[in-house]
Amino acid sequence: MSDRSGCGLVELAVLENLELLASGRPGRHVKTSRVLAEVDKGLGLGPRYGYQVLVDLARPWSVALRLVSGHGNFGDRMFPEPAGAR
Repeated sequence: MSDRSGCGLVELAVLENLELLASGRPGRHVKTSRVLAEVDKGLGLGPRYGYQVLVDLARPWSVALRLVSGHGNFGDRMFPEPAGAR
């Protein structure tokens, strides 16, 4: 875990790949499958675990500051199970 950000290795990898795939343009959305493929290529981490980390970063109730703007079914407090990764 980074002392400055509080994020772990996987969270940082997801955020860095989102930034790279969005080409630094705020508001541009990137499909989760592209992000997970890059995380898998860089860390060798399976897409199921990477997807759960990505979902946790998009949920406003699981992090103090939401870092990822998610489009789609990421679950809610009543039904916390997100839609499956494609």
